[in-house]
Amino acid sequence: MGLQEKKKIKRRKRILAAATTLFQTRGYADTTINAIADKADVGVGTIYNYFSSKNEILLNIVADIFLEKKPGEIIHENDPAQTAIRFLSNYMDEFLIFEKEIWRGWFAAFFQEPNLFERAYELDMKIVGELAGICEDMQARNMITDRVPASDIAKLLYTPFISLVMSYIMLEDMDIHVAKKEFESQVMLIFRGLFP
Repeated sequence: MGLQEKKKIKRRKRILAAATTLFQTRGYADTTINAIADKADVGVGTIYNYFSSKNEILLNIVADIFLEKKPGEIIHENDPAQTAIRFLSNYMDEFLIFEKEIWRGWFAAFFQEPNLFERAYELDMKIVGELAGICEDMQARNMITDRVPASDIAKLLYTPFISLVMSYIMLEDMDIHVAKKEFESQVMLIFRGLFP
């Protein structure tokens, strides 16, 4: 990697770090591109060389967090439900980095900038892909059936996760621990089924 490329990476990180600090201290709505540029010690034009909008800056902050996150050794003592809960709960914790108001603004931006939705969907599919790999591992260990593709199991488990993340963000009184408990109960239902 050349010197110019290293400078670009450093500048991008500086912009994202400045935006993260400002979003956390001022709030999303009260943070401007000018304020981010000042904090990052770059020109406003430089920010627009990297990102098309404040919404895209937030998406990149989230993407960096999620893309750097590795599933690690996640299989939990021959218990597939706890394995899925542990894996997805780790991602749920990442939503604590910002206040709910910031996440609400971000989700609202999807309707203004459709390319953001596509990028966020890629992040969702990254998590689903990792979970599918864990499901394949559990299938190889004979912990769950191999009659259903691992990718389908991962999508099924991801549905209550994303639903509860959205509920946590949109419902002012919902605590992250309440969301996690509800998620855990839904995952247990998926694995235990409705049979007596």
